[in-house]
Amino acid sequence: MSSGKSRKPYNLHTRQTGASLIFFAILLVIAFTSILLMHLDSNQIKNERDKKTIAALAEAKAALIAYSLKVDINDSCTVSCRRPGDLPCPDMNNNGEAGPACGAQSLRIGRFPWKTLGVTDLRDGDGERLWYAVSTKYKNNPRVFPLNSDSIGTITVRTSQGLMINDASLDTGVVAIIFSPGHPILRADGLQQSRIGSNENLPEHYLDILLGEDNASFADESTDGFIMGPSHDSTGGELINDRLIVITREDMLLPMEALVLSKVKNELVSYYSGASNYPNPANFDDENCLGYSDIGAGSCISSATNNPGRLPVDGHTPGWAASSILRGEKSGNWFQQNGWREFIFYAVAPACASGTTNCDGAGMLRIKNAIEQPDVDKRVVLISSSKAINMQTRINNLQKSDLANYLEGENLTADDIYLREIGTSQFINDRPVSIQ
Repeated sequence: MSSGKSRKPYNLHTRQTGASLIFFAILLVIAFTSILLMHLDSNQIKNERDKKTIAALAEAKAALIAYSLKVDINDSCTVSCRRPGDLPCPDMNNNGEAGPACGAQSLRIGRFPWKTLGVTDLRDGDGERLWYAVSTKYKNNPRVFPLNSDSIGTITVRTSQGLMINDASLDTGVVAIIFSPGHPILRADGLQQSRIGSNENLPEHYLDILLGEDNASFADESTDGFIMGPSHDSTGGELINDRLIVITREDMLLPMEALVLSKVKNELVSYYSGASNYPNPANFDDENCLGYSDIGAGSCISSATNNPGRLPVDGHTPGWAASSILRGEKSGNWFQQNGWREFIFYAVAPACASGTTNCDGAGMLRIKNAIEQPDVDKRVVLISSSKAINMQTRINNLQKSDLANYLEGENLTADDIYLREIGTSQFINDRPVSIQ
């Protein structure tokens, strides 16, 4: 007989059950990990799509602004010259080329004209070509005159919650909009978007509707505009997946005014090379200098003194060259056609005014915070007054003859010292440059 405790029989079922539980737990871990990785992969894919969309919209915006600055002062135009701020019409047949004209409201929304702008075929994160809408005052055909610092945007924009952030009926509209249409969805009006060939130029099959705001159409200078996406319902369903980037009036003004100042500066430098002095300004309150019609001989006359004012048309010797943008004729002259003389303040140092030779007189100008060598005396100061701010009004000629409705702060004082602020604000938005 054996002594001691008897050995328990081997429990195969227990071993099998334990192994099954371990195996099942491993499967759960694998499944959970797979789901987590799939979720992470999904988020990563979405993030990459969003990055591509954002980059495409940004590049499209930059291309449009760059296009608006391609101005040839030697253009052979007569009554409708290409000018700073011109934006192309949309592409209406999906060939990348801007439409020839967009006078009709329905022709001011279409595809982004990437070939006309000289960029690549920009696509959003879903592989779709971009869409584009342009306001009536900035379109290049037919042109609306004048286009200058006081030209507003005329397109309304709302957030996905319906909050109006740009109201075209209150002069706060935007100049243009670029859209990423995203993938096809069921629109709120019941239309299932389908992007087969016959629908490729129909905006309703690419752009969405939310809260009654239809991105497939708009009306200039009204509250019928566009709404930003994306937005989802309480279950996560897509209501709108259009992404928008806007071009505001402020986006346009800085490059437009910089270009105009550059062109005027070049004209004055060219004049000095032949005359050895600069013409005296016309008086700022000379109403003959206003508007965008022809300014005839004997009008907007260079003052007998060198008081600061506006760029003269006549009364100085020699006169402007026949091709100069500073002449008073608007034929072939985008500067006069768009009334830019109203917005450019012009001051000449006494040392360099009419009657001097090679700046041999006495007295120079200064600019505080100048970019170029601020401690060096200036021969000429040019200031683009930009848009009206801080209660400034420029409706009638009397208001346009008041310097306080154009310049601010130090630039209003008659002391031959001018101020260049770093950036702009609601209190000062003057943009000075100089010739030294």
